[in-house]
Amino acid sequence: MIDELDTARNEIQAAAANSEGTVNEQLSSLDEGIMELGGGDKTTDAHVHVDRVAELEEKLDDLESETEGETRRHIENATAALRSLRERQDAEDDVS
Repeated sequence: MIDELDTARNEIQAAAANSEGTVNEQLSSLDEGIMELGGGDKTTDAHVHVDRVAELEEKLDDLESETEGETRRHIENATAALRSLRERQDAEDDVS
């Protein structure tokens, strides 16, 4: 799995540990989405679907406005990791 996906999942899981209710449920759903995005192969730096990464970023951005403190910081970090992944893959696509 790509390092950025691991980072995003770890941050989302940490945010979920600090949240409850609807926010926790949404974070759990996003965690599952990132796990699926990685395709299950944790050793391969596989190319992921950039559109799906952007969708997850958008959902995290929306969720960030509903949180504060430690939870928000973890969501910001997860969003940054996904953005980094998307930008790197966009650059790789431009070279190809």
